[in-house]
Parts: sequence; C-alpha cells; structure tokens
Amino acid sequence: MFACSSLALPPNAAIQRDIARAAEFRPADFMDKFDAHTLFYDFIATGKEREHSWLLIAPPLLNLLPLLAQASINGQRIGALVTQYYARYLCCDVWMINVSSESVLWKFAFGACPIEAQPSQNHLYEGKRVLYTLSKDNDLRWIADWVRFHVRNHGADAVLIYDNASTRYSGEDLEQALRSENPSLEVNVVNWPFKYGPQGIDDRWWDSNFCQSGALHDARFRFLERARSVLNCDIDELVVSETGGSVFAATEKADGGYLLLGGRWMASTAETPAGALPRHADFRYLDAAAAACPTKWCVVPAKCALERQWHTHGVGAKPVELNRTFSYRHFRSISTDWKYPRTPLAAYDSRIHERDGPLSEAMRRAGL
Repeated sequence: MFACSSLALPPNAAIQRDIARAAEFRPADFMDKFDAHTLFYDFIATGKEREHSWLLIAPPLLNLLPLLAQASINGQRIGALVTQYYARYLCCDVWMINVSSESVLWKFAFGACPIEAQPSQNHLYEGKRVLYTLSKDNDLRWIADWVRFHVRNHGADAVLIYDNASTRYSGEDLEQALRSENPSLEVNVVNWPFKYGPQGIDDRWWDSNFCQSGALHDARFRFLERARSVLNCDIDELVVSETGGSVFAATEKADGGYLLLGGRWMASTAETPAGALPRHADFRYLDAAAAACPTKWCVVPAKCALERQWHTHGVGAKPVELNRTFSYRHFRSISTDWKYPRTPLAAYDSRIHERDGPLSEAMRRAGL
C-alpha cells in the first residue's frame, strides 16, 4: 500500500489556511470538516515523466503561498526552485527543480523537518486501462463488484483506489481482498488520510472540499501519466454501453482522447433477500423522476495537456458534448449515507420505475 509525503502545519502555528466562504454560508460543522492545516498532500519525484522535477500536490495555498515560497530545501529557497505553479480549482500543483536525490531537509518559519520525495509509480500503470476512484468505508463486496463489472464489460486491467481514511477495514485489507479476487489485474491502494472538506449548498459554495481534487491530481502525476486510458467513477457508479462496447476503447479512439459521460439514478427498488447486503445487481430499475446526475469521464493521459485539470466531473474547462453511446448508472442505495440518508429501499412504482435493459445485459456479462 502506498503512502504520501505530506506536511501539516503545527497546531500552534501562527498561520493557517484562510477560509474563502463567508461566515453566513458555513454550516455548524464547517470548521470540523475544513482542512486549515494541510500545507501539501504529497511530495513526488516525477522521474522519467519530467526529468529532474519535484512536484508538490496541495490544497489551495491561498495565504500560505508566501510561507511555502520562503521555506528552503537543503538550504535553497523554494521560491527560487519553482518552475511552474498552477493554482487550480480546489487544489494546486507546484513544480520544482530537483536539487537532491538523497536526504531532503525542509525549513519553514515554524521549524525544520526531513520529508523524502515519493518516487513516481507511473511504470505500474504503463499501457493499462485503469479504473480509478476515491473511497471511504464502502463495503468490500461493493468494491469487488464494481471492479468485476468494469473488467468484464469494458476491459479494465488495472485498479487504483485512494482510500480516504476508512475505519471499517485497513487499506491493506482492501488491497489484499481485491488482489486475491483479481490476480491478473494491477491493483493498488493509496492511503489518503485527509479531511474531505465541507459540502457546498445546492449549486453554490463548492469552495472548501479540497480532498477529492487533490487525490485526482496526485493519481494523475504519480501513477497514471503512462496509462493507456483512465476511467473516473465512484463505487456506486457503473458505466453502461448501449452497444456493448468498451468505454476505454472508445476513449482511445475519440478526438482528443476524452469522453464525457452523463448519468442516471437507479431506483431504490431492490430484489434483495431480507437482511442481506444490497448489491448493484439487485437494482434493475431506472428512476425516471430523478434529475440527471453530474458527469463523469474517461481520458487518455498522453493526450491531456498539463494545463487541463482532472476535475471530479470533467477534464479541463472547455465544455464537451456528452457521449451518447456510454453513460453511467448511479445507485442510490449503494452508499454509506456519508453525505445524506439515501439507503432506505423503496417499493416498486410503475409510474416512475423503468426496467434498464442495457444494465441488465451488462450485469449478465459480468456474472453479477
């Protein structure tokens, strides 16, 4: 299992990350969820991809930028080492000249500490079709089904999961369970123990949930730059083809190496035995009354310019038309209720529940 070389401000530091959101729009638990102290998530030696480069993946630096710029590594001011700095949506990346291959001593206004750079692991996923997600406490059976579905239906041959401080099992347990069930796949779990961040309010104030954007950025540059293609979707989401084709293959052939996928909610009408854990295959009806889901995506990293950010719901800022052959199904009841209660099952209602033929066929192919 992989760890990160991160740094948090000391609890007694005279400075912490500023809050962008006005006080009147902060819920009661905002400060408990807000990450005011993580200076950076990971420190990476990029290796073959970008020779002689170090990379910091961080939440938005905001008022902490001068603190970082004035710090030093092995006696050299960081501000003088920086070659590129991207202040992106909900995260940032700082590219620096690599000045040492041995011990690395950082010095800040609040003290000194050794932090070694994590080596690039892009070789692990070279030429692979990768299934990626950030997950916390999802049932191991759900995760295994999610992997099996995308392997059987789309030809995924690698999995990368960032585990966001699960408490129901260890990251090592998750990795071992998936490797045991999928011995032919490249499977790795990264420990990502950071605060997820406060949610927004309706369509506004999505300004403080840094964790997911940071994980995507870390995955892109530390693991996935040489991947053949990468599919980003959550454990409660399954990508379905209207024609039975592979979303990876279609993305690899697409102009720009990028597909944007729409999504639909699955009704909470389950064919689950009483007392049993509901699984994806128990839900076969679309909820015709539900609004469309936010988009997800598949991308070819080699065709994605450095300036284009991998967001939760898209790649880059330029609008892209939804692909009509592929879409995903969002399973309301495959959830830990971490955001809001959504697991209670519902009775079948012929007025709004419609049988999902393409999903049923894909479940059959997956043996679920």
